[in-house]
Amino acid sequence: EGSEDVYLDYVGGKIKCDYLNQAGKNKFVSANTDGTVDKSYEIPVSTNDKHAFFEMDESENLYMQYSDFESDESDQKTGYYLVKFDNTGKEAGREDLLSDAPANSMFSIEGVAWTKDNGLIISSSRGVEKYSEQDGLTCIIDPKLLHSFKNGGRLIKGSDEQLYIHSYNLDDSRLWKVDLANGKIGEPSKCFGENNADKGLSFSRGEGYGLYAALGNYIYGYDSKEDKITEIANLRDSDIGFEEGINRFIAVNEGEFLATFCKDNGGVYLSKLTKVNPEDIKEKTTVTLGGAYINSDIINEVHKFNKTNDEYRIQVIDYAEDCLSDDEADRSVEKFNLDILSGKAPDILAVSADSSDISGYIDKGVLMDLGPLFDKGGALENIEFLPNVFEMMHTKDKIYTVFSRFTVNTLAMRKRFAEGRTSLSISDCEEIIDKTGVGYKAAFGSDSYKEGIIYCGVDFDKYLDPENGKCNFTDSDFIELLTFADKFPEQSEYDYGMFDEDRGYLEDKAIFRYSPLSNFRDYAMLKYGVFQDDISLVGCINSNSENSAKICPLAEVGINSKSKYKDAAVQFIKSMFENYDPSNIYSSFPSDKASFEAAKKAATQERGEDDYFSLGYDRIKATPLTEAEVQELSNYILSIKNHDDNFDFYTEINRIIMEELPAFFGGQKTAEEVAGIIQNRATTYMNENK
Repeated sequence: EGSEDVYLDYVGGKIKCDYLNQAGKNKFVSANTDGTVDKSYEIPVSTNDKHAFFEMDESENLYMQYSDFESDESDQKTGYYLVKFDNTGKEAGREDLLSDAPANSMFSIEGVAWTKDNGLIISSSRGVEKYSEQDGLTCIIDPKLLHSFKNGGRLIKGSDEQLYIHSYNLDDSRLWKVDLANGKIGEPSKCFGENNADKGLSFSRGEGYGLYAALGNYIYGYDSKEDKITEIANLRDSDIGFEEGINRFIAVNEGEFLATFCKDNGGVYLSKLTKVNPEDIKEKTTVTLGGAYINSDIINEVHKFNKTNDEYRIQVIDYAEDCLSDDEADRSVEKFNLDILSGKAPDILAVSADSSDISGYIDKGVLMDLGPLFDKGGALENIEFLPNVFEMMHTKDKIYTVFSRFTVNTLAMRKRFAEGRTSLSISDCEEIIDKTGVGYKAAFGSDSYKEGIIYCGVDFDKYLDPENGKCNFTDSDFIELLTFADKFPEQSEYDYGMFDEDRGYLEDKAIFRYSPLSNFRDYAMLKYGVFQDDISLVGCINSNSENSAKICPLAEVGINSKSKYKDAAVQFIKSMFENYDPSNIYSSFPSDKASFEAAKKAATQERGEDDYFSLGYDRIKATPLTEAEVQELSNYILSIKNHDDNFDFYTEINRIIMEELPAFFGGQKTAEEVAGIIQNRATTYMNENK
């Protein structure tokens, strides 16, 4: 508990694991597959080191590449080593990898692998190299042949001794064979390619296949000779919480895996996954749940339901699963809607404002009215919602969808700068910017650019009336917003790095922070981590002096009015509210009153030494909220009247706005002229899509 895993492997019939324990010690363990420990020892390394790659040879000598730094907080590197430890944990050799590198060298290792014929092989920015204690590093494959790879590519060894390079960029994740004998890199596998990187593609050796791959919810066996993958396991259908994040895995054989899963707090746990004989699984009635996009909250609720319900089992149909790129995202909505129109809709519909035509489903009679279920005598009568949230679930006098979780979208700032304000007009923003002297380049942090201000400032509920097909972009408030946005730079010039973005708020070099809140802990992080001061939540920019923050539904579902399994669907909805765990402080705000009160209480409790806020590279001990602070945030949430329920309209209207803005920002048209064009285009779109 609380440890970080660094290395997991399966060598000589034994599990080999290296991890950092809570005390900061590096521990190596060799264990049998039944979990009994064969041997263990501490690895004597500096407390300021950062580990990267591990490998073990046939004599169980452990090779480790790590960087040493001046201190635990410093990014100043003092050493970059390849170190050998014998099978008792004693250091048996050390290679200074930067000894002959030029000053300010960008040299980096990307993988190590032990081979029977060639010993230790290393991939790096200098190519693929062979290492020996006598000769040091000798280049085998020229770095010019690695031009397609990021930093040389990750080196992977299959159980058949075949080496591979795993190259990954932001949207690319490919696998290439390495031919050491001829000093070449082969053609990339056709099984792995574009759009795999964001699905967490990882590889492992093990018995049964030369290589195993984990991709999305699946584990595959890979045949390198045929360049073919075979599905071994579907973790979602196995009700395994893959959404928690698989970190590393090893294959003992085709039916037995060991995997480390990430926890919300960054820690890990080791699990053994065993394939079960299908005949040993109790038969249940299958009920379907589907959607164009299904978030992890719903998936986790499905797992819990399937593990506890003896009569029904829910099968998830994720229409977005095969749509890997952004360009294909619309196809998932089209496929979902096509099944609905053709009478093939799932029993339970997972809907979301950003991917579902909820009003269209209501008009077509697809969704069942859930309202009577919450009335006295109904199956869900014991669920009491937060009053404003319950109101948001209504369409006129009926309830077609419910959501068990939600987040809050708002702007946050220091309370002393807000000076009692609970909302912000544009003139308020300008006054505060002038008073503080922060200026327009940094006032909204990384959102301090023209389009970023529009994003923070457009309250679509003010300008759109989708039900009647009307809009009001010629309103003086919208024209004032355009004029205000024009005072900001074309592109963000906020000068804090990606991982230190919030430091500007701590140092009073930024004022207004766009701050989606998922839970009470996010609020504590803002107050005690980002601002380290009393804060005010001020909603979106508006001129009405109202709380213009928005409730954003999560885990929103409805029941197919033609489903044969309405009782099962109702049981699932009930379980979504009963399963709330207040001890999981990372869980989103719950919609029902009992769970919300439990979440409030949990937010005031200490969480232990390993709970911290991250501010850039710094760790700040997490501070629980006081009862007064919890109540203050609770009152704010209960005062919110708006929620995102017409995202289809909002997305298209936002695209229209962004297409027309350059003419104003570039000086070709006045704000009034651009507002008029937006008004005409938006009205046309809304009338065509009533």
